[in-house]
Amino acid sequence: MEALRQWGFALCCAAVVCSIAQMMAPKTSASTLFKLTLSVFFLCCICSPVLPEFNSEFYLSRDESQEKANQIAQQLTENVQADFERQASDQVEDLIAQELKKIGVIPNKITIIVNRLEDESISISRVEIQLDSQYSDRSAEIQKILDQKLGLQELQLAFSQAESTGG
Repeated sequence: MEALRQWGFALCCAAVVCSIAQMMAPKTSASTLFKLTLSVFFLCCICSPVLPEFNSEFYLSRDESQEKANQIAQQLTENVQADFERQASDQVEDLIAQELKKIGVIPNKITIIVNRLEDESISISRVEIQLDSQYSDRSAEIQKILDQKLGLQELQLAFSQAESTGG
């Protein structure tokens, strides 16, 4: 019944559009061709429910439409969550860099490992910071400050030799 109502509404809209187009059409030699084109358009609107192969190309069933909408919504949700995780990770990385800068430590690389929980919230499971070996004697101080200021308990510090620039 819903399909019949939609077809009737589409038919009425097509009739109104064709009438307005005929009134606005200029009275020239091309007006006959224009009226013929409008008549064919209106005939196609009338016959559209009768021609299943024509109709199926342009319309999806309600189930197919819902499935496609669900797929798009799922993809959008995943993209938003991935962006949120990336932004949260970037913000934590910036906070760590700021805190380290305050105590005169320059990190080589900061890696934030973020996990998504069942309730769709995120959790920082581990933070890895690569530092030059010159800061190795300050590892306890660095860990204490980052734990106090940012609450980072799962912190892994890695020390490497400073890369020398050849001349």
